[in-house]
Amino acid sequence: MKTGSRPPLIVHLGPHRTASTSAQRAIRAYLADGGADDLAFVGPGALRPALPWTMRALAAAPGLWRLATPALLAMTAPAARTVVTSRRTRRVISEECLLGAMTECLLSPRGIYPDAARRLRALKRMIGRREAKLVLTVRAYDDWFVSLYSWSLLHRKLPPAPALARAWAGRARGWPDLVREIEAVFGSCEIIEFGSLKRDPGAIVRALIGEAIDIRHAGASLSAAGLAEVEARRRQGERVGIGDLGEIRSRRRNEAPLDPFDEETRARLRERYARDLALIGVTAPAYSGRATST
Repeated sequence: MKTGSRPPLIVHLGPHRTASTSAQRAIRAYLADGGADDLAFVGPGALRPALPWTMRALAAAPGLWRLATPALLAMTAPAARTVVTSRRTRRVISEECLLGAMTECLLSPRGIYPDAARRLRALKRMIGRREAKLVLTVRAYDDWFVSLYSWSLLHRKLPPAPALARAWAGRARGWPDLVREIEAVFGSCEIIEFGSLKRDPGAIVRALIGEAIDIRHAGASLSAAGLAEVEARRRQGERVGIGDLGEIRSRRRNEAPLDPFDEETRARLRERYARDLALIGVTAPAYSGRATST
């Protein structure tokens, strides 16, 4: 690196959930304990509050994309702007919504992160000539659908899981499409396979800050019965808040996760995932059993 040049910005994208939440918490705790005074870190707590209303506005008036996307990150994530312009030695952003709202990945007829190419170009414009390292998490399609659906159902009304799962399984976009879009804008990215984090939970932290930190896993998503309870209580007009969700999750923690795929569809998605991992140069994990919702 040339003397006086700005060090690279590190951006973590792709499916998050439990493993990434654990990594984000570990990094924050590490910094709070004085682990590094040369690191600026921004995660969902700072970035996400403005995204829901921004996405609703763009959904209501799709024509705004033409004007809004070039400045999307500056509008919705001022904390990200602060990190990019920071003079600190290392700067890390970890937020999957930079590629698109999670419900878009469920409901768009195109498939995962349908507007990623546009958002990546916006990210590149915001970063400017600064060198950037992108870290992308990829996940088995059936596992990711269950996680997305479980999270999204807590925030909005969705079609029944089995029907949406059947439609979603046939959508065209996959991880190779996203990797090609990243490479077209940024040249390359480091890929972390989500299933491998069970064996090596610290992989995300090492990729982001180059440090080995003990990871404490976050809790699992709501079980299928827990999600059904939330829906039933809301149909009765009851408000189910964050505290209620925590109580339901704790009470039903040993119950089975949501499982909307039949055996044939699940097998087809797993085969596709293995092929797609080979296309992007990642070793396919050995999967067994049903999808998980963490």
